[in-house]
Amino acid sequence: MDATGKVDGVHKRLRIAKAREEYEARADKQARKADLDEMITEGRQFACILADPFRASGFKQIYEWLADHRGLFIRGNRRELLIVLRAADWIELRRRHDEL
Repeated sequence: MDATGKVDGVHKRLRIAKAREEYEARADKQARKADLDEMITEGRQFACILADPFRASGFKQIYEWLADHRGLFIRGNRRELLIVLRAADWIELRRRHDEL
């Protein structure tokens, strides 16, 4: 913490870096190309929004919120509720559901 009692930027960046490392380790084991091929075969369609690579802050706030969580429920004022998941986490949820 800094002198004002707030978490300093270095600690926050370390926590986010650790969360990213944990996610990368988990994502490599859960997400497979075969899962995507299966969804395509089933005719599932999803929108894909890519951040502009020339804007360093593309989706920055969403990634910061997601750093410590497996998913987010977000909603703007008078807007539809959105669910945000990492692809690997969504695939794992779907796999678990199919096993039931």
